[in-house]
Amino acid sequence: MRPRAARIRRFLTFLLLAKQYQITVDPVRLRAYNLTLKQVFDAVSANNANAGGSYIRDGQYALMVRGIGLVQSLGDLENIVVAAQKGTPVRVRDIGQVGIGHAIRFGVLGRDHEDDLVQGIVLMRKGENPAP
Repeated sequence: MRPRAARIRRFLTFLLLAKQYQITVDPVRLRAYNLTLKQVFDAVSANNANAGGSYIRDGQYALMVRGIGLVQSLGDLENIVVAAQKGTPVRVRDIGQVGIGHAIRFGVLGRDHEDDLVQGIVLMRKGENPAP
């Protein structure tokens, strides 16, 4: 396999296998503690910082760089304090379940009976030769 094709295959594998921590909030428990989803969102955001980066040039390609969060495990996420009521902390684990899932797919391509295809767009500069 050519080096460029190998890099593309590794990149696609990374995209398809990207994991994501997910919180499934129980509305009954949320109401019982008199909390809102915004409070949960704000508490998790404040305890898990994401850092935007830039890019690294790799020949004609640019690799995006970013730092993703401080949370390292499900336990870290479960122990985030959302609020304190009468001196007792209400943690994420008290109002819902934490699990590992997959990032939401923003586009799906299908054709005939295939529902999971890969599509690409190739652009050519004006005046360039399309022949290899």
